[in-house]
Amino acid sequence: TGMYYDYDFVNNRRSDVVSAAVFSLMYARVISKKDAKELMAALDYLECDYGIANCEEGDYPYTYQWSYPNGWAPTHYLTIAGLDNYGFRKDARRIASKYLHVVTQTFQETHNLWEKYNVVEGNVNVNNEYEMPTRIGWTAGTFLWAAKYMNR
Repeated sequence: TGMYYDYDFVNNRRSDVVSAAVFSLMYARVISKKDAKELMAALDYLECDYGIANCEEGDYPYTYQWSYPNGWAPTHYLTIAGLDNYGFRKDARRIASKYLHVVTQTFQETHNLWEKYNVVEGNVNVNNEYEMPTRIGWTAGTFLWAAKYMNR
């Protein structure tokens, strides 16, 4: 498929869920340009109106903090920087713009930065395993980095 997947060492099997973690490979520059081009297919599974979902949509027997439609700052950072590293700047800028928009829009509505965002609806209606904290440093850091990226 051209994808990379998580591996479940406990059950000795590969996951079949497309995860935004794949963009960490592009961020770290550990794959070939050919593999990076194939990996762009992950955007078809993960890109939403308001950013990158951490995992593709699916009928899972569980709900975790990383579940669809949640989008987190660290995976947005890895995605944007990874795309940029391999010359996919138009895509990187599109994702950065979506992230900046959802954070700004939600801040205007709630007066807070949040741990994660619903990248389908553009709000904080997220899947949680716990009460979601506010004023998260990685959200602020990724927001500032993305804003500087867009101003280049």
